Amino acid sequence: MKKLHPLHLKGDHSFLSTDSKILQLLKNGALSQSINLLNTSQPTISLKPVIYASLLQTCVKTSSFHHGTSVHAHIIKSGLHSDRFVGNSLLTLYFKLNPGPHLSHARQLFDSLSYKDVISWTSLISGYTRSGLPRQSLSLFKQMLGFPIQPNAFTLSSVIKACSELNELNIGRCFHSMVIIRGFDSNIVVCCALIDMYGWNRAVEDARKVFDELPERDDGSWIGS
Repeated sequence: MKKLHPLHLKGDHSFLSTDSKILQLLKNGALSQSINLLNTSQPTISLKPVIYASLLQTCVKTSSFHHGTSVHAHIIKSGLHSDRFVGNSLLTLYFKLNPGPHLSHARQLFDSLSYKDVISWTSLISGYTRSGLPRQSLSLFKQMLGFPIQPNAFTLSSVIKACSELNELNIGRCFHSMVIIRGFDSNIVVCCALIDMYGWNRAVEDARKVFDELPERDDGSWIGS
């Protein structure tokens, strides 16, 4: 990909703010140049939360963890690390690209958020599950239920996967009941997690029942059954 200098974008952008220039660079797929612009901007300049979030999301999409940590350093200086939108993007960066070594750091990020929504909780819950810490995942889910936060399909699939790793069939059945009550029993992501959980626990008939009731089936559900 041809490198673009921040001031060599299509048209005259010399009058644009740093925020606008970075967005334009990201739109053109020039992540490295946008990071360079961020690094060379005046120390007093603080970007809008949506710009930091866009930078982090691009880092995740391109698996550019080192660029993500550079953005994180700027976020700390700007004092926006507790912003929900920015914080959720940071959690996604650490859990999707480098979860193991930075698990405790990600937990600190989570705890520092001024407000935690379902995305915040799900990021940490799924991060624990993917990092081989299923008990922490279930414990955090229990904490989440103490707040007015409704789990989504990804939250439920993560805790069901945690049950698979722990071979906790009874707890898995409880989550299955929750899935039905909350109306996720037709969700393919949740149902595949249930099939996998029942399969790991050798509850073949239960796995088959979930499979047979699927409204549609993908490769994952066929394999799980």
